Amino acid sequence: MRHDDCCPGLPMHEGFDGAGRHGRRVRESAAMGRENTMSVRTKLDSWRNVGSFAVRRLADYAELLTIEMAETRSRLLREFIALVALTVCALFTVSFFCIAVIASALNKPYFLYVVWGVAIAWLLLSLIALLACRALRPIHSFDVLKDELQADLQSLREALK
Repeated sequence: MRHDDCCPGLPMHEGFDGAGRHGRRVRESAAMGRENTMSVRTKLDSWRNVGSFAVRRLADYAELLTIEMAETRSRLLREFIALVALTVCALFTVSFFCIAVIASALNKPYFLYVVWGVAIAWLLLSLIALLACRALRPIHSFDVLKDELQADLQSLREALK
């Protein structure tokens, strides 16, 4: 048996006795060399696959980002217009109500109490509104894009293991 028959592509090494028998150390080192080459090749292939996946998904992310930005912009505009209309209507309503309460107590002995009562009621309503605004949960924009990115990153992590 020739050395090339048992170990094609490997240089002649110690422990080959011509009869096809190798020393244990020689067999282990040859196997480790092949494993290291295969693991490097496998890692390079996985990195190449990850890179091509990321490039393909980049266009999807850009499209998703533009869609989410348009949706967020229209939602914010709608909410802003509704909030302004509600605020204007509420202010006019409450203003006329307060004027009516004060005018009805105009020549009465408790006139100052009514005026201060209206002012304190407005102060309390303002504090309640402030606390309500702080308690609101913020609207999370771009949730779909964030979820897609997290799912793809998880896929990439698993592919690189």
